[in-house]
Amino acid sequence: MPIDYADPQDWSQWEQFRDQVVHPAGTIKAEDIERARENIARHGWAREYAQKLEEDASRVAARVDHNGTSHSPMNASRSRRPR
Repeated sequence: MPIDYADPQDWSQWEQFRDQVVHPAGTIKAEDIERARENIARHGWAREYAQKLEEDASRVAARVDHNGTSHSPMNASRSRRPR
């Protein structure tokens, strides 16, 4: 069954609903951050989780150069593929 797409040049829905969007409009809201900080302050499991998450993020960031290119072994096979 085909999917009906709206005209990409039709801004009417954006114009209609743009004032209703609360930014930041991501999945993680300010209340989530506040609750996470409270949990980290209160609970050992949350501190451990946050510490591991930060360590993992630092490890990944160290493998990405300033152009955003990953130097992960998982990407090595793709980068050597002939074009």
